[in-house]
Amino acid sequence: MPQRLTKSRFKLGCECPTKLFYASQPQRYPSTKDSPFIDALARGGYQVGELAKLMHPGGVEVKTLHEGQALHETAQHLDRPEVTVFEAAIGVPDENLFVRVDVLKKTGTRFDLVEVKAKSWDSTKDALRNKKGTALIAKWHPYLLDVAFQAWVLKRARPDAEVFCHLMLANKAATCTVDGLHQRFLAHKARDADTGKVRLHCELRPGPMPASQGGDLLITLCVDAEVSYLHEQWRDHEQRSFAQLVGEFASACASGQRVQPTLGAHCKGCEFRPDVEDLLPGQASGLVECWLEGSRSSQEDLETEPLVFDLWN
Repeated sequence: MPQRLTKSRFKLGCECPTKLFYASQPQRYPSTKDSPFIDALARGGYQVGELAKLMHPGGVEVKTLHEGQALHETAQHLDRPEVTVFEAAIGVPDENLFVRVDVLKKTGTRFDLVEVKAKSWDSTKDALRNKKGTALIAKWHPYLLDVAFQAWVLKRARPDAEVFCHLMLANKAATCTVDGLHQRFLAHKARDADTGKVRLHCELRPGPMPASQGGDLLITLCVDAEVSYLHEQWRDHEQRSFAQLVGEFASACASGQRVQPTLGAHCKGCEFRPDVEDLLPGQASGLVECWLEGSRSSQEDLETEPLVFDLWN
């Protein structure tokens, strides 16, 4: 089935476009990210997301996972002159683009787009750019690409909107005033009534909250300059612009075609490399298929021998 280019798929494509094909067939190409450890990380992200909602009182949430229904509900909310929408659905069907924005605050023609991350920020050490201001710090690059893609879709969907971009992160400089605050955010899996899909959901248990409703625990960074740089000046390792990447990834998602793999250091972190003994009948390793195509190794070598990535240090 054709798939929309979402922010998670855009991130995946930036890591390696061939992954878009493997991710579209999870039954055939199992991912090592489907694990209890990754599930625990996701739960932490949902808890931070719930804390972020407390910083925007009066906001409304679009809960359905059904794409059409989510777009309809979001459009109805955004008809109001002022509104804050959680999990706002924004799409550009003609370009095969679709995103869910963590927090979207509308004030007239101004749209404040907020991407919430569980990653921490230390104002005494961290920076988004190098000391010369000429390049983005590598560890923040994926997060900024995420925001940039959401802003791209929002601007395509609403050309008249003034879009301002923000990252909301865990504030290392803050001290929590409530013991065991994280236990107040109960993360569990629930089935969506409209689609039948199971997703993580977070509920806030009754009890005391910090006086600032968690405001000090999270910090909001303006990333307008970084997003503009990515949209207008940045090029990837193959010298493709942001617009070119969006177009290529959206086309790959729509067609379901496998992008020719390029072997390199990025293969080290490939999640489509399960242990051969864990594969079920009909399943395959995406990494093995890539390396069969792009190297001189045999299937037996790839399935039984370690790669250079497996060497310590």
